[in-house]
Amino acid sequence: MAIPKAKNFYIGGLLYVLIFGGAGAGVVDRDNDSKCSGNERWIIKIASDEAAEEIIRKPTVITLEELIQINTDAIPKGNVRGEEEKVIYTLKNVLITHAILENDNDIHLVIEDGHAHTIIAEIPDMSCKDNAKSIFGKEISKAQKTFIRYQDTYDQYLFNITGVFFRDKPHGQTGKAPNNAELHPVIKLEKVKKIKLTTKR
Repeated sequence: MAIPKAKNFYIGGLLYVLIFGGAGAGVVDRDNDSKCSGNERWIIKIASDEAAEEIIRKPTVITLEELIQINTDAIPKGNVRGEEEKVIYTLKNVLITHAILENDNDIHLVIEDGHAHTIIAEIPDMSCKDNAKSIFGKEISKAQKTFIRYQDTYDQYLFNITGVFFRDKPHGQTGKAPNNAELHPVIKLEKVKKIKLTTKR
């Protein structure tokens, strides 16, 4: 299969390359029903579990490269929140290369840093009844509204993204990190600045 030509972004002297060919604004719809919420470790994913109260509320600023190196070998079984999953991280000046509406109604974002590092960040659908139980309900709702505002132009901006660390099992996810880490749920999405698209010759 031929790999589509990548897009190049020059930002403040840095070259940002979208490693997913054909990346662009707009939500890819994979949802084939009206089902809300998922199954495995769902209360952990939306932070409605009892241990969610133990999450450290002050975000830690981290680079995407550092985030994808966190050891995630021992994924907790069932609805147990791991110690690493009690930390909130902020990624600054990153790109959103893909947005996918999943079957659980989450908005699945592929986040990229311009250096071929990627991670998944997910915004739960706050119209789903179960998701309203999240301790971050208001924050998730605000992040969801922010994304909707830019859903047709997100490839034109850099964002700061804040979310709770989550360890997922690999199941063919688009944009997954090598350590299967995610930011789930996303609790803050902030547009930073517009990017200038430059054609490489």
